[in-house]
Amino acid sequence: MMYLRSADMRELFNEYTHGNPVWSFNHLPERLKTMSGNNAYATWEGGWLGVLKGQSEDLNKFISDWTGY
Repeated sequence: MMYLRSADMRELFNEYTHGNPVWSFNHLPERLKTMSGNNAYATWEGGWLGVLKGQSEDLNKFISDWTGY
């Protein structure tokens, strides 16, 4: 089980609403917390291509975990 803090949800929603849905989806996994309060997925740093790759992999893993497929 995971949760998303309301402040993080607001930021993701605002970015999505103002025309930046890709950013919102890419940053969703790194904002998720486990029930113990730890980060559920990594936070990526470095070059933009490496960060995008890591975020995309985490997003795919989150969708897989969420849907069970």
